[in-house]
Amino acid sequence: MLAHLSRLEERLGQVWPDQVYAFDLACVERQWPIYERSARGRPWDRSAALRGGIDAMWDWLRGAAQPRGFAAVCAEAVFSDTTGGRPDLTYKTVNDAEVHALFFVLHLVDLMESIEEERPEECVIWVRRTLDVVDSFISDYDYPGPNTTADYDALVDQHPLMRNAMDQQNADLALVTRTAEVASIIDQLRVQTSSQSILTDRWFPT
Repeated sequence: MLAHLSRLEERLGQVWPDQVYAFDLACVERQWPIYERSARGRPWDRSAALRGGIDAMWDWLRGAAQPRGFAAVCAEAVFSDTTGGRPDLTYKTVNDAEVHALFFVLHLVDLMESIEEERPEECVIWVRRTLDVVDSFISDYDYPGPNTTADYDALVDQHPLMRNAMDQQNADLALVTRTAEVASIIDQLRVQTSSQSILTDRWFPT
């Protein structure tokens, strides 16, 4: 995984900001099913507002006006306090799916702030955050136990979920870097990234 991340981060450091943003949105789209499914029926569900904002970001990369204020919308969707600095957020997560949904929103805030402030170099971190979701899932449910050895890392790298996630990122990167005219590939990229969740057909045990 580390070699994969290093290669992708190096390549994304060589392309135009819009190409980086398109790749980031591809990562967001592949994680979206986690938030959407986790949020159903929950008091903190902000699926409509978040989905509308993500769609507006895709439209922007296709050539529409850049939406402003979506980072604030994402911040309003944060539903639990992870740092002790938000006593107004009293909701406590009840399962791992909710935890991942929460961190999806927190990371989305960071991403949208970086885009609005035109800091594409900070957006590259979404490459790692996407694979961290898969790594965490594998570590928690398929290979629980000590996870600090080289043998363990190799085992995770060969897990079908991780191989699929890296293949997804490679396919998305290939499309995004095919042309500097990002608007011309956005529709294809959206279809490609909406076709399968980062977790494929897996889900968190209840």
